[in-house]
Amino acid sequence: CGASFRQLRRWQLEQIGVILRKVDAACESEDTIMLSDAIEKLVLPWLHKLADLIQLWHQAVSAGYELGFKYSEA
Repeated sequence: CGASFRQLRRWQLEQIGVILRKVDAACESEDTIMLSDAIEKLVLPWLHKLADLIQLWHQAVSAGYELGFKYSEA
């Protein structure tokens, strides 16, 4: 999408903050189903998306190295 690694990292940190607040609220509940649902519906999809983004970033950086480009965080 044209986003830099730094922008992606910031977006991921914002997303994990929201998820952590929701999981924390589920942990405070006596209902274990709420915690299970929070993990299944929030944490696992986030981890899958994160893995995809890391793999995509790695492929882009590797391709750049093969073409002779140096990685820049800018």
